[in-house]
Amino acid sequence: MVRNPWFDKECQNSQKELKKIHYMIKSNTNYMKLEYTVKKKTYKQLLISKTLYDLRKEHELIDRCETDQKDFWNLIKNRHQTKPVADQVSEESWTAHFTSLLSAKGSHETPSVPDQPNSQLDSPIDATEVTIAVNSLKPLKAAGPDGITGEALKIGFGHLSWFLTLLFAVCYSSAICPIVWLSTYLIPLYKGKGSKSSPDCYRGIALLSILLKTYTSILANRLY
Repeated sequence: MVRNPWFDKECQNSQKELKKIHYMIKSNTNYMKLEYTVKKKTYKQLLISKTLYDLRKEHELIDRCETDQKDFWNLIKNRHQTKPVADQVSEESWTAHFTSLLSAKGSHETPSVPDQPNSQLDSPIDATEVTIAVNSLKPLKAAGPDGITGEALKIGFGHLSWFLTLLFAVCYSSAICPIVWLSTYLIPLYKGKGSKSSPDCYRGIALLSILLKTYTSILANRLY
């Protein structure tokens, strides 16, 4: 399972205690429910404090990136690290499993786009739209294949605003986006029951590029 770098032993122990109380609630009184509520709040506060500490370190690295490119690539490298998962299942089994799931037919509604000129749709992407999209990024989301997190974009937005606006504007006007945005990490997470050697007992989580999410958020705001 992929873990954030800040999810240390203290976080793991707190998570285990929370799960233990959750299981006990099924056969205990309201007292256990109250204890679970308190423990859950403490656990969330711990995650927030760990995240903020990690963000402060990232902020310091981003500031140093202006003069030292090595610090920037060290930041990307650290965010790019993952742990091996579900080694009980062969690569061939994973490929067959997810190919079957992702090739299943489904109904997808395509939004209608007006034929006549539309000032909002036809205008270049501006800095205001980019600012709104970046600020709306949800916290504590894992990075995609490019290793860039939403927190990194928010912290460095003062330096990145002009470049991101130009990047998204070029993508929009050319109807082309970087091919790396189309890459995805597909992470299998064990559901907690059943055989660990069966792909059916895992849930696939797709980790997309945060830059792609930001760009499509801008497009969605224009369409809806």
